[in-house]
Amino acid sequence: MKQSRKVYVPWYLRSFQCAGAECQDACCGLGKALNIDQKTYKKYRKVQDPSFRKEIDRKIQRIRSGATDDAYALVTPSESGNCPFWNRDRICSIHKKLGEDALPGWCASYPRITNIINGRWERTGTLACPAVARRALLNKGPLVLTEIDEPNLPFRGVYGQLNVSHTSEPELWAGYIERTRQFVFSCLQSRGYSVDDRMLLLGFFCESLARVLPDDRAKKLPAIVEDMDSFLMEPKTLKINYHLPKRDRRNLQRDLLDTLSEFNQQNRFYQGFSQLLTQSFCGLDAGSNAKTKRDKAYYDAEGTYYHPLIQEHEYILENFLVNRVYNMVFPFMTPNPFDQYITLCLTFMLVKNLLVGLAAFHKEHIQVEHMVELIQTLTREEERNSSWLMNLKQKVIEGQNDNMAAMAMLIKC
Repeated sequence: MKQSRKVYVPWYLRSFQCAGAECQDACCGLGKALNIDQKTYKKYRKVQDPSFRKEIDRKIQRIRSGATDDAYALVTPSESGNCPFWNRDRICSIHKKLGEDALPGWCASYPRITNIINGRWERTGTLACPAVARRALLNKGPLVLTEIDEPNLPFRGVYGQLNVSHTSEPELWAGYIERTRQFVFSCLQSRGYSVDDRMLLLGFFCESLARVLPDDRAKKLPAIVEDMDSFLMEPKTLKINYHLPKRDRRNLQRDLLDTLSEFNQQNRFYQGFSQLLTQSFCGLDAGSNAKTKRDKAYYDAEGTYYHPLIQEHEYILENFLVNRVYNMVFPFMTPNPFDQYITLCLTFMLVKNLLVGLAAFHKEHIQVEHMVELIQTLTREEERNSSWLMNLKQKVIEGQNDNMAAMAMLIKC
């Protein structure tokens, strides 16, 4: 076996250090149930310290039905959403007593997300981590991965895997995956276009892929990419052949935001995200039934405060999208590429619209820190419990808005 393996990482992970007890939004308070693999669980069963052994027995439950090697036992968060092993000093008692090697796989790898794509190891960070969010989002240069070597040890934290070796034409499909990803990243980092227009181009690309039968996509890709590449090589004004009346755009947007507001009123979100939602809705007077008043507040804030901020710091939205695309192995984690695009588009729309609301709330005091905090807390909430985002997506599908025309409405509203 090789002594080391090559891993591709962004610059912000090369020198990343967990803030530990100093973190203001610690992952130990994520409210997430944690699976314990069988090997780690058996290690815990051998603990000699009687009091700590009792603590382990009390806080870790065996999965009796449907257990696997990777999900052999479970740690359930407390009512406050904190991990039960997170003590009053904001230190993990497992880490303190047994060391880093004894941590569950998720804890040991977080906030790193590792994907393996046809044997290529890639590792990026989740923007739910405040330290990662600041480093990744505030970098003005393009987000790229570079090669490092790491010990070739067993690894428990792989998130997504793509492997075409089982296909009848592995070289063809490997080329398809590589070329698709090249276009996606080139598109999102094509700074001759606004981020809104880049998202439109990406949508047209995913829509074109989705129209082709899955078995034919690898063969049809070159023609699709060639057609789309002409836009990237020479940026031009996009002509959208969709009828986009402003009223309909706002109705779709408003319905989704109203649903989000209802979830917030039902206390479904953790405090950090809920506070920003409240400020955003307050800024736009989202509780008002007067649609004209709400729309005026939106467009006033967008023109007066949001656009000046974005013109100077649009790279933050770019970094958000590019990092997310790396995290989610876009667009390969669902059979239909356009389905994954809808999810990406919804999160982009939420960031944009909630940021306009925050701009209306803070007015001339809106700044990049608000952008970073919004993206970080939204990502954290999605990782904690993504059902609210899936509910919004289902609302889009049920309203027959799961198409490029509707996505263009959300992007350009």
